[in-house]
Amino acid sequence: DASAMDKKQKQFDKLINEWKQKCEDITVELEASQKESRHYSTELFKLKTQYEESHEQIEALRKENKNLAEEIKV
Repeated sequence: DASAMDKKQKQFDKLINEWKQKCEDITVELEASQKESRHYSTELFKLKTQYEESHEQIEALRKENKNLAEEIKV
């Protein structure tokens, strides 16, 4: 009967709309997570670069310190 079909169609449309909304919400959440991930990746790269530069400076200072210690002994 037509009213039963109409009721089923409305329920189906409601279900479709709920799933569309869920998909939109998940898409927004995914995009936010990807943006956050890119931010952390950039921050990590900066920190890694700073660490490597600091490590090089420490090694240079150790070498210079060793050379100065040798000069003092002589």
